[in-house]
Amino acid sequence: MGGHVPPGRGVTVGVIDTKMPTGENDLHPFLERTSVTETIFNPSVKDDNPIRGRHSTKVASIIAAQPHQDYHDSFYGVAWGADLRMFLMKLGAPPPRGTLFAPITLDQLKNWNRADAGMFSTAMGTDVDILNMSWSVSGLIENYSEADLRANISDTIAALAQETAQDKKILVWAAGNSNGRLCTKGSDNCREVRTPEQQLPGVPGGPPRIIKARVEHRLDASSPGVLAGLPVRIAELQGHSIAVVAVDDEGDIADFSNRCGIAADWCLAAPGESILMAYDGSTLGLPDPDTGKKSGATPGSGTSAAAPMISGGLAVMKQIFRGQMSSVDLVTRLFATADKNGKFADRAIYGQGMMDLGAAVRPVGRPGVASGNAVASASISLQQTSLSLGRAFGDGLGHSLAGQEIAAFDSLGAPFWFKLDGFTGAAQRVDGTDADYATDHWPADDVHAGSSRRSGRAESWLCPAAVGPARDSGRR
Repeated sequence: MGGHVPPGRGVTVGVIDTKMPTGENDLHPFLERTSVTETIFNPSVKDDNPIRGRHSTKVASIIAAQPHQDYHDSFYGVAWGADLRMFLMKLGAPPPRGTLFAPITLDQLKNWNRADAGMFSTAMGTDVDILNMSWSVSGLIENYSEADLRANISDTIAALAQETAQDKKILVWAAGNSNGRLCTKGSDNCREVRTPEQQLPGVPGGPPRIIKARVEHRLDASSPGVLAGLPVRIAELQGHSIAVVAVDDEGDIADFSNRCGIAADWCLAAPGESILMAYDGSTLGLPDPDTGKKSGATPGSGTSAAAPMISGGLAVMKQIFRGQMSSVDLVTRLFATADKNGKFADRAIYGQGMMDLGAAVRPVGRPGVASGNAVASASISLQQTSLSLGRAFGDGLGHSLAGQEIAAFDSLGAPFWFKLDGFTGAAQRVDGTDADYATDHWPADDVHAGSSRRSGRAESWLCPAAVGPARDSGRR
């Protein structure tokens, strides 16, 4: 693959979100060298309010922002070599603080059914490999039955299921930012919360400010939103659809994030609090030398930020495995290699665990060479594989095999490629000792620095900042 290859090269990630300017000289500086195309579902939809910094730009930057000299290459996307295909839809503004949580009704779902089905079909009829949805529909999947969903959004389900596709597009959904929202007493998942009296500093020289004890009703968002959680109700969506919950810098579930709950089998955690992302149309950031327009990077939070972490990670995986693994295989591997230790073992919160991209792109167990004509056939360990000829052959065999590779498969069936000339004679380390080629060198080590060579945790791909929530757009 070579150290010069950017992570995600050759993979296209689709993003269904708000409008992002893609015309000449309009792209955000972090995305100006990224291949970006845009499809508008409804030409009458206006641009996202620039004061909000274009939700789509933020999401796209987490996936594929290019290293930028103004930030000393310290901010870039997970898969900054990937191509982006943007799909415009109308997103509502996040609900104002104090707004009561109002789950979507079945009638509302039914009214959107055909339009949503058309939108998803259009997006998945393109060349995208992965489709990111950093938005959610109000309502928890646990409160909607399979029968009700099939009766009201059958067209949407059929579009997402992609039954006739040879290899399905991977769907990545923000689980939602509904946890802790005010709710109506007696409604589903609404819990009574007692807040003790608080004493806060007052104005300088004045008395402290007292906030009296109170009783509030807050939502326990114990499962993802309706669309993100669909696989738990709809079997034909299982295997290629992922709900993503957000964690903070310590790996604890973010206060605002929905939990995995009953959708645990199809749910994964990723960093989503104080994540650095591109910002556009604000007084923040650095002015463009030509236009004077200020744009840069700013921290933001939400499952909107966690979902593109997963989408970018999948793009890197697809690249590293050279497109030889199906969408279902990639998702299965991402789940199997997730960190399930300690706190991440709590499936009700973290589902399959915390994404560990480093583990996902390295062999699980010792890779072996298949001895038959199928990956599942008996294999021979690479540690027992070598070819040694007499001295009369000199180094001719090594030269003849230069540039040739052999594929070996790990215990999960993923392919890894090794240079054949490394198996001729006795390869040596720089210190002169015999090298164990199969453990000293993985294909992932050839990927450009800034991708899978880092710690393996998705948070190592970006520079988290300290504060500044920028929650998901809520679709209403």
